[in-house]
Amino acid sequence: MDSAGNIYAGCNVENASYGMTQCAERNALATAIADGSAVGSLQVMVIYIEGDIAHPPCGACRQVMQELMAEDSEVVSCCDGSAIRVWAPSDYLPDHFVFPDRP
Repeated sequence: MDSAGNIYAGCNVENASYGMTQCAERNALATAIADGSAVGSLQVMVIYIEGDIAHPPCGACRQVMQELMAEDSEVVSCCDGSAIRVWAPSDYLPDHFVFPDRP
């Protein structure tokens, strides 16, 4: 969800070459940016996973979330069971890559 309250959905796009798979998290972020959400305006990422374990996002998604989401954003993972996990950017990627011309 961005700061204006817009909600963007994403889905995994699987590929036989596993590294080429597009994760739902990055898919939703790309959709939001393509729709005009400003970098840094994305406030909440909710990850739903079938089953009883609330899994964390992959490393590639963590880096992209760090770059595109707000500094005070939250990532929430939930599942069919009662497990819920919540992270701030400093929790899910404490030592991220940065562009030389960006903070």
